[in-house]
Amino acid sequence: MIPHWGAIACSLFFFMSGYGLFSSLSAKDSPYSIWKYLLTHLFKLLVPFILSFALTWAVIEILPPDITHVGENRLANIFSLSMSNGTNMWFFKIIILNYLITTALFSIKTSSKTRIILLLAIHLLLILLCYAADVPGYWYISNSAFVLGAAMVTWSRIITSKKILMLSVAVAAVYIVLSCLDINKTPVIILGNVGLCSIAAWCLAGHDIPDSRVI
Repeated sequence: MIPHWGAIACSLFFFMSGYGLFSSLSAKDSPYSIWKYLLTHLFKLLVPFILSFALTWAVIEILPPDITHVGENRLANIFSLSMSNGTNMWFFKIIILNYLITTALFSIKTSSKTRIILLLAIHLLLILLCYAADVPGYWYISNSAFVLGAAMVTWSRIITSKKILMLSVAVAAVYIVLSCLDINKTPVIILGNVGLCSIAAWCLAGHDIPDSRVI
């Protein structure tokens, strides 16, 4: 079995989200349409979260503690985008952060290549800051795949070349071997996830990838 299934699944989702978001925003022709797109998608993200939060809070309030085994149930947690029982919705927060950063980059009049480079620089900075601050790895070990998905929109010929495929297979193979040997260092996991997503990018070359509206 390939270890770290959760990290791999998150990486693939971030990859598809990066592709869908960057592709959709590239088709917008004005700052107004770009920010309108952002607000529409934030609404689609927040409504299910609010409903889930309300349901969780109600269930914990109704059922006795000896059944739920939950010691916390705070309405104020909704403002930190966490569940009422204190569950940290890190994935949800990262998705919103990706949306905000990418939309802001598209508000700047520059080339797609520059946007990709800036997006990569921001994500690398995020990884370094989280690593230095000893933030749990799940906050950043998968998120770099978002940049890969966005880059595929502009650099699909490069990303889907046979050389990239061979490199990705090699990286993924090293990742799996080291993980099986229980050498689970953060850089290994990040490179492994990017390698696996690069293989997915190569496999998807020439095929239609779902728009972010259905992701």
